[in-house]
Amino acid sequence: MHSDHVEGPPDTMQLRWHFNSGGPQVDLVCAEDTDAPAGHTMSCGNFSATIGDPLIAAGERAQRLAENPNRLPGGPSDLINLMTFAPTQEPVVVWQEGDVIVGRDLLSPRLP
Repeated sequence: MHSDHVEGPPDTMQLRWHFNSGGPQVDLVCAEDTDAPAGHTMSCGNFSATIGDPLIAAGERAQRLAENPNRLPGGPSDLINLMTFAPTQEPVVVWQEGDVIVGRDLLSPRLP
């Protein structure tokens, strides 16, 4: 999880929650939690579970639910289908839908 990965998904999921809360979940594909040598944990799971927290703190989720109680009550995080994979030195398919395949040739932590 780097800044280029965490900027954008909160906005995307917020809009999805506003306008298609009843639609299918969105796959979020990322590596399993990784403990960095510096002592912190890089966690896509925590990121996805808390993606709407600023909206909760600001009262935005409660306001939007008051306007439309048909939205998912848990907010944008309810729309995420978290799919994690273990880092590996071998090529690996990390996501596939129909003819679209996403893979990585080499997955290794690059953490300070």
